[in-house]
Order: sequence, then structure tokens, then C-alpha cells
Amino acid sequence: MHPSVHREPALGVRVIPIPGTTRVSHVRAAVAAAGLRLSAAELRQLGTAHRSST
Repeated sequence: MHPSVHREPALGVRVIPIPGTTRVSHVRAAVAAAGLRLSAAELRQLGTAHRSST
């Protein structure tokens, strides 16, 4: 079964679309990113980088 397909016993098969998950490696990266914790300083740095690129 494809990693982005989740089987719920009572509900049958549900497809859970996750952008960028055409490959298993992308699913793994998305799952790993979900557990990522950034410090306040890192969040500020990302915000600054985002603002300067737009």
C-alpha cells in the first residue's frame, strides 16, 4: 500500500494527500519534519529569510 494511503478498519481506505509525496523518500522527509522543533532564534531567522525573498 502506498505510504500516503491510510487504512481505517471501520472506514475502509482513505487517501491522505500530502504535497510532494510522489516518492517514499518525500513521505519520510515530511514525517521527520513534523517532529522538528525550532528555537525562537531559528524561527526569527527563517522569517527574515522569507521576507527578504518576497
